[in-house]
This record gives sequence, structure tokens and C-alpha cells, in this order.
Amino acid sequence: MNKEVLIAIFIGIALGVGGALYINTQSHTSRTSVSGDKQIAEISVLPSPKVVQNAKYSGIPAAMSVVNDDTVSVKIEDPNGSIFVFQTALTIASSRHDKTFTQKITLKPGFNHLLFSAVGKNNTQNSMFDFFYLPVQKDQLTPTDETPKATSEAEVLKDKLEKKVLQLRYEAKKAIHGTVKNISDSAIQINTDSKTVSIKLEPEVTRFYEVDGVDLIDKEAKDVTIGDEVTVFISKLPDEEKSYTVYIDSLPSVIAGKIADIDTLAFRLTVFDLEQSKLLVDVENTTNQQAFNKESGKVEKYGFSKLQIGEQLFILASKNKDIYTATSYVLIPN
Repeated sequence: MNKEVLIAIFIGIALGVGGALYINTQSHTSRTSVSGDKQIAEISVLPSPKVVQNAKYSGIPAAMSVVNDDTVSVKIEDPNGSIFVFQTALTIASSRHDKTFTQKITLKPGFNHLLFSAVGKNNTQNSMFDFFYLPVQKDQLTPTDETPKATSEAEVLKDKLEKKVLQLRYEAKKAIHGTVKNISDSAIQINTDSKTVSIKLEPEVTRFYEVDGVDLIDKEAKDVTIGDEVTVFISKLPDEEKSYTVYIDSLPSVIAGKIADIDTLAFRLTVFDLEQSKLLVDVENTTNQQAFNKESGKVEKYGFSKLQIGEQLFILASKNKDIYTATSYVLIPN
């Protein structure tokens, strides 16, 4: 076999392999494009193995602990020039920082879920913190001169019991947050962290409130229904644990992720969150739409039409079945 024949055979094999690879690639691209999953599959919100940001946080209460102050002052160290975003059920805020700074954050009564994100050029460092805020009405714990003096043994005993209940109510050191599975006069069952917990109640003594922003609205046990999100504060007695305070909580969802798809007709976003779950988020006329301007360092209005696939979003939203409706968002442009 001469040299020219060998060269021709080699070229033919190379072209055949290359053509097969090309056809296979084209057919795969066609399949993913038709299904609409190609762009979504390429987006990841998880930090890369080597995270550039090394922001450190201090001043945050211990995980799932109960605090009585209505604010926390969080010290952030080594932000490394990142855009710093903090997000709670009350607000979203963002700014750029190069040096150590302190951020004061207002807490809502009951369960608080805080998300801190240090957004760098190539990746994001996300840190989440959960704890509880129990407002203490100190005026109720301190008797005033106007309080009438007890005139009988029964009244003295009643006064002591009321003070003890108040002390137990406001010195609760433990709380749980979850969904109501069942409730009676003497107990409430909560689904939390894939398990069911039963907490004893004290009939006619346990107080119920609805959380509205930072305000508390008086409610009754009959106002609590199965499926409600609640925070139950637990007081420790010598031989048992009871709850003297229950908050009915309509928490907005705190979502952080990247835009995976945009439906311009329905004004609906597909967002991949931190757990790589695909969420559908509707944007309404009433949604507070903002973006962080990297040049000015300020947050500005940012309409739906400007959103782009792959950009990072921080969203507060309400949920109805499987669809979220954004009440506000802050976007970090690419």
C-alpha cells in the first residue's frame, strides 16, 4: 500500500469521527433547546470550590436562641470589596464595602431568618442565621404604685401566680417555628424539621398574637388553624415544659438565587435558589423593583424588561401553592 493511499485512509477516518461528533453535538443542542432547559441547566448559584470572599460575621445570636432586644448589630469583617446584601423578612439592603463595618438590623417578633451575601466578581458567599425575638413588656413585670393592694389571702395568691406566669412568659429560653398540625385547649402540635413536636398550653393563660411587621395583634386560640405558620415560645417548669406565648406568623419567603428563565408575557421568572430548587416568581405592578448600581454604589429602580438570565436576585415574596409573588427584589447586575 503506497503512501498516498495511507494518507487518504487517515484523512477519511478523521473526517468520519469529526462528523459523528458534530452530528451528536447538534442533535443534543436541538433536544435541549426544544425542551427549554438548556439555559437553566447551565446556571448555578452555588459558590465555587475556591470562594474569593471571606466575610466574617459577629454579634449574631446563637442558632435558634431567644433574644429580647429588637435589633442586632452585626459586625462584618474582611468584605474584600464585595457588594454586601442582607435580607430579612422585613427588608433587603445592599451596599459595597472594603473594610470592617457594622450593620444594625431590626428584628421582627418571633422567628427571624437572616441571609447575608458577599457578592464578588465571580461568586457569592452566602451565610444564613436563624433565631427568635421575644419582646418583653417590662412594665408588666414591674408593679406600679397604682396597683391596688391585695385584701385577702386568695388575692395575694392570685397576684403571685400572675407574676410567676409573666416571669415564665418573658423568660422563655427556647422556641420552635413550624406549621400547625393540630391544636386543642391544652396542647399544640407543630411540624418542624421533618418531625412533629407537641407542646403543652395553659388554658386561658397562654397568649396568642398575630405578627404584623414589628407589631403584635391580640388573638385567641380559636384563631389558630391547621397549616398556620407559628412560633411557639417554651418556658421550662420544674417538671415539664409549657408555652405561654404563641405567635401566628405570616412570613414572606426570603429567596436568593439566579434568574434561569424570563417569561416576558406572564411577567414570571424562573429562579434557581441556593438549594438549586427551581422557583416560579411573579412580578407585579406593586413589586418594589430595584438593582444595585455598581458604579454609584446605590440602589436604583430597575424594571422587569431590564432583567437578564444569569443575574443574581434577592427577593421577598408571598407564596400561593407553588407560585411566589414578589413584594420586592434587589438585583445585582452581571
